[in-house]
Amino acid sequence: MLTERLRKILHQGKGHIRWNYITIVHRMQMIINCFLAYHGWQSGNSLKVKAVSEGWSGPGNFGVTVEKIELNFNDQHEFKGYGIYRALAWVLWALFEYAEELGLGRPEFW
Repeated sequence: MLTERLRKILHQGKGHIRWNYITIVHRMQMIINCFLAYHGWQSGNSLKVKAVSEGWSGPGNFGVTVEKIELNFNDQHEFKGYGIYRALAWVLWALFEYAEELGLGRPEFW
């Protein structure tokens, strides 16, 4: 189940990690990659999704950017454009911001 996978990665090493920008972004990227993999995607050539701290203009100090989407679904619809970038970035950011409400527990670093 996705929730169990995300919860495990989110809280791995709880109380034993010194959180800094590098470790936080790395942990966020692990969560993002887990979510994408669950849905059969991966960040790479067709889909570029990154956890970021620098250059983030949203709320808080950390965020998610989606730079490129060229995914075909059933060879009928190709999703491109700024709206889908923002929507996917928000969903992935919401995994952290609303983790408690999603049943994942509050991230130690958030």
